[in-house]
Amino acid sequence: VAVVTREEIEKKNYSTVIDVLKDVNGVAITSQGFAGAEQHALLNGDQRVVIMVDGRRLNFNKLAGNYERATYDLNALPMLDNVERIEILKGAGSAQYGSDAVGGVINIITRAGKQNRTTLDINQGSWGTGNYSLTTEGSQKDWSWFVAAGKSHQNSFSYKNYRTGEVVKMPNSAFDKNNLTIRLDKKINADSSLTFNFEHVDDHKGQPWGTISSFCPDDFLNSLSNNVAITYNYKQRTELPAYVRAYQNYYHYDMTSYSYGYSRSIYSNREYGVEWKDGWRLDKNNMLAAGLEWRNTGITYQMYYSDKSITNVGAYVEDKMSLGKRWTLTPGVRYDNHSMFGGHATPRASLNYKADADTDIYLSWGQVFNAPTTDDLFWPYSSMGGYYMVQGNPNLKPETGNTTTIGINKKLNKTTSMKASYFYSDLKDAIRWDTTVLPSGIYYSTP
Repeated sequence: VAVVTREEIEKKNYSTVIDVLKDVNGVAITSQGFAGAEQHALLNGDQRVVIMVDGRRLNFNKLAGNYERATYDLNALPMLDNVERIEILKGAGSAQYGSDAVGGVINIITRAGKQNRTTLDINQGSWGTGNYSLTTEGSQKDWSWFVAAGKSHQNSFSYKNYRTGEVVKMPNSAFDKNNLTIRLDKKINADSSLTFNFEHVDDHKGQPWGTISSFCPDDFLNSLSNNVAITYNYKQRTELPAYVRAYQNYYHYDMTSYSYGYSRSIYSNREYGVEWKDGWRLDKNNMLAAGLEWRNTGITYQMYYSDKSITNVGAYVEDKMSLGKRWTLTPGVRYDNHSMFGGHATPRASLNYKADADTDIYLSWGQVFNAPTTDDLFWPYSSMGGYYMVQGNPNLKPETGNTTTIGINKKLNKTTSMKASYFYSDLKDAIRWDTTVLPSGIYYSTP
């Protein structure tokens, strides 16, 4: 696991979680090149990445955009001010994170309130850019809190036309974004506590996509994210802390386009979940972890499909085994029961060798089970302005396969380290959207 600490975040003065991820070895961020574009993470060259906050999944049960395989737009992540650290796991890793993390996992850990402090940060730049954030944290008796509120905006930016050398304005490239994150902790006793989390992102942005000679002057995208979770933490003073959590993730997307005539896409993704994780020290060489998960996702997509509901029940167990002073083996297995595709078991294992105090060599392997999204399955035969036809495929099978990662982490001195890895993924029934041109000249896409 690669970890970006709070100290590193503050030293490098990052503005967003996306900025942090761009600097992590092996992480790639895809975007269309303007501030209001959706942004997706790639790990080990794959968009099938699980995004989490405090171990709670955020991924949608539909495609994030552009009929690629990403299922989360990173613009909906909470504010960086409320982030304690970011953990990046490349490859199969652990059974506890799910069976669909082909590329890996990004887990964002939030900050708990400590010292009584309030901070205001303001910065401004070209094109009417402004970023404003207010954070307040503190603790009193058995309570602690951390609240962060922010606003970002930018007018349409300018660029140099590579053909003419002229600096011109990119039409319809302005954006306005509002954030609010809250974490509230209540200590029950020395070993247990309650944690309440709330994350709100309200994003309004122009969509100037098109060709070099023809931009979209009127397209816009509004998105809203409201997530809430309450967690009971116990066994906190042990080496294997445990929790029970209930949560709701909500995401609303409203896209208006005039690219192929007028069209408007509105969808809502609402997920309810309950999860439990615990661990036990079996003996001096074995630590066992186990967990249960239940997730129900409801999707409503105006004009295309509505009231689709998918439920997944999962269970996992894994054992961290110490094989002498230098070797650690972590085998595990996960079982998922999908409401549309039935049950499937996915074993995983990782092996770590501690060559010396500054060198780790690791190998991880795991099987994959990734069900099609609601877009893949249910999108009806529909026209986007008469030029582009789209249709889902209800006969798709889940993606299955294997992924393997081998790597080394080497600390060269106090200020320099080296990380290198090699990965291999092999998927059966891998899904992509295929576009063909019909005899009528109309573009037709189906998965």
